[in-house]
Amino acid sequence: MPISQNGWAVQDSSKEMWKIDGVGPVLSGAVWVILNDFVRWFETNIEPLGKSCGSYNRRKISGSTKWSNHASGTAVDLNWNLHPAWTKNKYEGFTSGQVSKINKAIKKYGGTIRWGASYSDPMHFEIAPGMKSSNLESVATKL
Repeated sequence: MPISQNGWAVQDSSKEMWKIDGVGPVLSGAVWVILNDFVRWFETNIEPLGKSCGSYNRRKISGSTKWSNHASGTAVDLNWNLHPAWTKNKYEGFTSGQVSKINKAIKKYGGTIRWGASYSDPMHFEIAPGMKSSNLESVATKL
């Protein structure tokens, strides 16, 4: 079975996934608990979700041979029309106050979430590479 960039199995369909309202399906279990909690926090504390959100998509990373984390159901894109990727400003569309809030909030998840802004993709949030199920279960239980 192919593996996504962050080390999770690429899914053949969304049957092993649970839906995050306003975003779409992500891998069930602890992945869903963590990403759903973060998305709800984002929607309440940063900005409402628009129609330009997404999640599971069985595809490779654009311009790469590696599988996208969206293909494993371990990534979400939030408001891509407001926060487009690959612009000169890696935090495109976010105020400095919002950036600070997001960075602080991500710490609550014990390193399980990586923000795509670290590589100029500010709409993108994913389960961090190398994260094991046991780490996720521990954080999900606390949530």
